Amino acid sequence: MAELPFPPGVNPADETRPYILGPKDKISILVFGDESLSMPLVQVNGGGQIDVPMVGEIEARGQTTTQVARAIETRLDAILKQPQVSVNIVEPLSQSVTV
Repeated sequence: MAELPFPPGVNPADETRPYILGPKDKISILVFGDESLSMPLVQVNGGGQIDVPMVGEIEARGQTTTQVARAIETRLDAILKQPQVSVNIVEPLSQSVTV
């Protein structure tokens, strides 16, 4: 079966671009091995930061979820052995889409 072409003006490379976090986005943070540090719902504040217990403020604005996870892991290195963190988007609110 042949693939249909993309509509005019749609770049298929854009479809794989990671989401960039901004103020008001809602995310979840999962810390593997220590669920007490996990947070099912965190909202990026108006200044673009999130406040993570035992870690402090992390800059989220302009970052991908992977970059935020790595920043949290770096700070957790002081208290956990080889921390593994996953950050996921719960509700994207910083980027409006019009149709």
